[in-house]
Amino acid sequence: MGQTRVKNKIHHAWFILAACCSFFGAMMGICSNCGGIFTPAICSDLGWSLSKLNSAGIVNGGTAILMLFVVDKIYRKYNTKLVLALMAFIYSGCYILRGLCHTYLDFVLVNIVMGGSSAFLFYVPVPMLINAWFEEKRGTAMGIAMLSSGIMGALFNPVLNHFILQNGWRVASFINGIIAMVVSVPMILLFIVRKPQDMGLLPYGAREKEAAEEETSGSNRVVNHEARDYVRIPVSEKKKKFKFCFVLSIITLVVSITPGNLPYFAAEIGLSSTTGAALLSASLFGNMASKFILGIVSDKFGPRTTWLCSITIVIPALFILLNKSAPLALLFAAAFINGTTAANNTMVVPSIISTFSSGEEYAKFISRCSIGTMIASTFGGTIVSLIHDSCGSFYPVFVLFIVLSLISIGIILYLLPAKKAAKAAL
Repeated sequence: MGQTRVKNKIHHAWFILAACCSFFGAMMGICSNCGGIFTPAICSDLGWSLSKLNSAGIVNGGTAILMLFVVDKIYRKYNTKLVLALMAFIYSGCYILRGLCHTYLDFVLVNIVMGGSSAFLFYVPVPMLINAWFEEKRGTAMGIAMLSSGIMGALFNPVLNHFILQNGWRVASFINGIIAMVVSVPMILLFIVRKPQDMGLLPYGAREKEAAEEETSGSNRVVNHEARDYVRIPVSEKKKKFKFCFVLSIITLVVSITPGNLPYFAAEIGLSSTTGAALLSASLFGNMASKFILGIVSDKFGPRTTWLCSITIVIPALFILLNKSAPLALLFAAAFINGTTAANNTMVVPSIISTFSSGEEYAKFISRCSIGTMIASTFGGTIVSLIHDSCGSFYPVFVLFIVLSLISIGIILYLLPAKKAAKAAL
């Protein structure tokens, strides 16, 4: 079969996107994002403190970090569809098994398996598949895929809460796992293919982009869509860029902790718990809206302009939070803007890595950067809490986030130089 696209036929890339939305939305949205609503019921039923339950979950992040060292190798060596489907099945199954847990050891063992399988689901496959299948509208596709977790989390949160209240947390946990499995596994098995070349296709938009390049250059050269122009970047330069991306992945994750602290911050400055919850909701709306909007903007104006703007606007929002006498309307605006930090965390680094790598190399870099994200996710919240507790205020935390945001801007300016500077360097 030739590498052509049938006119007026839906490109398989869009089915890949639909499958990404199903498994990422199910795993991250229905399972992970809804996990918090089970906590009070589990603690009450077992007579545990919150710290005891959370301590059983520490192994989750630790196992995920270890598995991220081999994720790209396993995806490269084995059938991507089967690996992804198996891990989605195992991860969903852990939520079913959780309903059978009675002892601390039971929870630890389930969290070990859950963490290991999550490494194959949360950070690597969506960027890997989107980067392989989309030459055009890559940012839009990534934004839609990331948005799916927020939408599914918002939809199923009240549903699962209803089952907890009516049937208990064990039955609700069983239902949680079944729903996630049904939503994710069939779509993976139906549509996931590692790269378009395996189906004799070109990435979405590749033919149009190649034609435009040929018209500009006046040549009819054959373009390798798995490598393109990345071979022009020396390996040493790629490794150097990767190190900066690794640091950036940690920074963006730490700064994205801001929205989760808004209810505590609200109480600290004398606002009601209702207002604190409303500020958190505003940040969640900002999170969902920004993932979609920033993806489209990235396709239109490029990653450099998009990510510089998205990170820069967070800084004045953090300054607003530093002002105790700020009007409530400004606090809500700041909360909404700070919701974009989650989009920055999930989209900035994959977008930047795609500018200097592709194919297997891209998957390897994404996997390694995800280790930084997991480390920050595992320990970032604890460090922020320690800073708050030692200072008795969130203000030093917000100042730290402003400094980290400025560092992020500097890293992006280095990784994504202006076009004139980039051309001069080639």
